[in-house]
Amino acid sequence: MKKRFRFIVCHISRVGWILAAALITATGTVKAHPAYGNQDPAIGLLQSSEAVIYARVNEERAKHGLMKLEWASDVAEVAHRHSEDMAVKEYFAHVNQEGELLETRLKNAGVVVAVSAENLFKSNRFEEIADESVRRWMNSPEHRKNLLNPDVTDTGIGLYRALEGNDYYITQVFIKRALKVTPAPSRLSPREIDTIFEAIKTSIDQSRYDFNYSSVKQRILKELNRIGMPAEENIYIEGLLKDIPVLGLTADIIAGDGFIVKFSEGDPDTQLELYSRLVHTQGYSAAVFINAADGEVRFPLIKIK
Repeated sequence: MKKRFRFIVCHISRVGWILAAALITATGTVKAHPAYGNQDPAIGLLQSSEAVIYARVNEERAKHGLMKLEWASDVAEVAHRHSEDMAVKEYFAHVNQEGELLETRLKNAGVVVAVSAENLFKSNRFEEIADESVRRWMNSPEHRKNLLNPDVTDTGIGLYRALEGNDYYITQVFIKRALKVTPAPSRLSPREIDTIFEAIKTSIDQSRYDFNYSSVKQRILKELNRIGMPAEENIYIEGLLKDIPVLGLTADIIAGDGFIVKFSEGDPDTQLELYSRLVHTQGYSAAVFINAADGEVRFPLIKIK
């Protein structure tokens, strides 16, 4: 007995095209996988499919000589929220029930972009969803254009299963972040650099019994506020260099418009090379990489001349 399955695709790019494709007939069985948040084991299944889609998309780009898209967790969160919203509110469109298109949803999430595009897919067949979504996007001119856009650099994917029925919603968002240095870098005096560094040292010392990046970050912000040093958090910085492509980085804190604080999970020396290449040309004064590993907390002060 044949069972009818729905595969629906929809895309949007910055030029504003919208397309919804149609229904197909297929055979096979469907395994039930609960939605995110209802049963923890289901999360791994859905995230595994997201990873497969991400890999398939990059394989298609590689076939056409295009750069690999980097996975961006902030973009993936925007994608997932839209998939969840469509599933919960039972609609399938790029504009949500509040009238917000992709660019508004990205802006609301603090993601600043120069280029953005979005592909959607809906199916009630989970087993084939990863390969089928990418295959159908590649067979659709406008979806293919988004997927193979040489201007986009980052992507995020959100897969969500409806609470009722057996429909799965996929949102893939493609972006190129805007050239943005915020706040504008300023040169700090040696005394200002030392003052900020002392505030960081004090905050780390206060966290020695309950050290985690979140608590340290909040203590640093509080300490900087106490001494009257302006600070902003979670800033994305991007810059153009003469001999290399655009570089981008995130700063967990920027103090005094010229001092970068970064919590590092990896090797600080490796990250320093990337950061110094960019922040030096943008006019930043100093940086601290806070790294907790092997029972020690390292936070060397790097003055960029």
